Amino acid sequence: AITSWDDPTKQPTILRTTNGLSANPTWTSVLSPDNMFNPGSATPLPSTTQLASVTDLIIDPFNPSRIVIGLGNIGQKTASATAGVWKSIDGGATWTKVVGGDRTGTTQPTTIPQGTGVGRITLAQ
Repeated sequence: AITSWDDPTKQPTILRTTNGLSANPTWTSVLSPDNMFNPGSATPLPSTTQLASVTDLIIDPFNPSRIVIGLGNIGQKTASATAGVWKSIDGGATWTKVVGGDRTGTTQPTTIPQGTGVGRITLAQ
């Protein structure tokens, strides 16, 4: 994962390889507004959407197609509403924002933070 580049025209990204053991592996970016969806939406984010920085990444050890990432506003770019937790169930081909939280217990449901006011997202497995 790359949180930011020296070139401000490049977005933060996650890179994937399918030939990592070869002498010359190739890497492909799998994080783009074009493949990111808000919950319940069939329309991806606009391609001009500025992404928050990638601050954490977890790959499910039992299902490597399931990836969870944290995007956060850590001061390297202008604050972005894309900050929050995103997951992919297809190896990074598409991403869906995770909203909600723990709805058990007697207190109000907790929510997963999201939006421009969110700093670093750290994930645990």
